[in-house]
Amino acid sequence: MMQDRATTIHWHGVIMKETPHSDGVAELTQCAISPGITFRYVFKAFLGGTHFWHSHEGLQKMDGIIGNLVVRVPPEEDVNISEYDLDLREHTLLITDWIHDLTDDRLPGVRHRLNATSQHRPNNFLLNGIGRYVVSDMNILR
Repeated sequence: MMQDRATTIHWHGVIMKETPHSDGVAELTQCAISPGITFRYVFKAFLGGTHFWHSHEGLQKMDGIIGNLVVRVPPEEDVNISEYDLDLREHTLLITDWIHDLTDDRLPGVRHRLNATSQHRPNNFLLNGIGRYVVSDMNILR
């Protein structure tokens, strides 16, 4: 639904053995998805477990385009089944950094490469999209 940006989604921990065009590395394994276009990633999930994905176009990952991908296997194929009692969706944790500004506001005109790393240090971190932030000069918890 982004009106002015191309994007791709890159998958970490997912083997794209039969579908390398779904790996999501823009201009390397696939073309970027143009604004207003719908693209469906289709691939076979070979490895069970918890993986993650993020935008792989420009600095969009910094704007929060990131998430978990949980690939479940049948209990008889799960080599770790003896290590846990329950396998529940709410047991999945995603830790992300959070920059309070959109990258366009923080880095106007910079859409791809970032030379000044201090500009992309996060303000704080989120656990499953939730976090706390203390404004030091006013001691306000947000």
